[in-house]
Amino acid sequence: MIAEKFNLKKSNNEKRKTKKNIFGDMPPCDNYPFRGQKDFRWEDSEITKYLSEKTETFQIVFGQMQRAGAIVFDPETKKWRGYRVPKKVPIFLTQTQRIKTHEKAQNHNNR
Repeated sequence: MIAEKFNLKKSNNEKRKTKKNIFGDMPPCDNYPFRGQKDFRWEDSEITKYLSEKTETFQIVFGQMQRAGAIVFDPETKKWRGYRVPKKVPIFLTQTQRIKTHEKAQNHNNR
């Protein structure tokens, strides 16, 4: 069902055509509109704004993250989560717990 909804079974050529159809009409956008005035920030980018307004952007990214194994679906809870997040996550974490969780993720990434 998920594969059908997010077109996960398309060939690479079909995926390329789909992306061209979705994003091929993007108007001219400045990726760095405040050049020389302040440091680059994604949230200032006209391209980011354009892409964030397209529902298809999120469908494509979601499918890519799922196929890469970066996010996983828990059929028990019916929720998606990052692959490093344990199934049972406390709702409220102390500052120390947040720091330890972040450090653990950083150590895992540095392997």
